[in-house]
Order: sequence, then C-alpha cells, then structure tokens
Amino acid sequence: MEFNENSKISELISNEAAKSVMNKHFSGLMLNPRFSMAKALTLKELAAYPRAHISGEQLKACCEDLEKIHQ
Repeated sequence: MEFNENSKISELISNEAAKSVMNKHFSGLMLNPRFSMAKALTLKELAAYPRAHISGEQLKACCEDLEKIHQ
C-alpha cells in the first residue's frame, strides 16, 4: 500500500510508520477530541478544513515523507 494525500486518515494511523509521519508534521492533531470524526477523510480532504490548521507546505512535506514508506 502506498501512502499519499489521497490516503484515508484511518489507513494512515493504522500503520506505525505513517502514524509517526503524521505526528511529525501535525503534532497534536491526533490529540484533538474531534480527530475521530476525521478518520473517514483523506489527508487532502482533512487539510481543506480551515480548523485543521494544515498549511499547503505542511501537507506537501508530510506527503513527501509518506511516499517514502515502503511496506
């Protein structure tokens, strides 16, 4: 499985390496009480929500690191 901006959040957090990348780029995001509602979204969809506070630069950097993960 390849990880990118079109990966579902639920897929990303179920993989330890991808979860680590998420924590690196979006520290505290998974601690947000509303985070559980985002699990059905893709990373790109989540980033589109202003309340997610994910900049285009953060999304790009995260996706670059996610694409380096090989299972």
